[in-house]
Amino acid sequence: MLMVKTGYSYKPSGPNGKAYGRDLPISAKDAREVASAIRNKKVLAAEQLFDDVLDGKAFIQFKRYNQELAHRKKIGPARQPINTVKEFAKVLRNAKENAKSQGLAEANLVVTHISAHKALHKRPRGARAFSKGPQRRSRRTNLEIIVEERK
Repeated sequence: MLMVKTGYSYKPSGPNGKAYGRDLPISAKDAREVASAIRNKKVLAAEQLFDDVLDGKAFIQFKRYNQELAHRKKIGPARQPINTVKEFAKVLRNAKENAKSQGLAEANLVVTHISAHKALHKRPRGARAFSKGPQRRSRRTNLEIIVEERK
């Protein structure tokens, strides 16, 4: 059995709220783009962006992984990664609640650190009939979010 050491890659100095999403079933490339969209933003603004994306009103700009991607007015290459945004919203909500439990004001919380990177692949479940077709490994992503209070 392969043992993997996990933990936060950033050590904050003051009081904060942390959340770690492990083996989330989302694309690492989409996760990187969503992470860059909310880095150094207020938590309330990030949650509003997520709500707008889920409602179909806003798009996430893709800066690196944007080949053959449709351009949007005033944004450039953009997409609405619904599954990725849903998972990010869960982890961000968890980090916000952890910060509130430490007595930090919700209105002043800022996403100071966010990191999305590939996780280990899960082995495929069961074989296909007569060993036909590829046994695909599902993509997984680890996500860490740290929020701190700024005035």
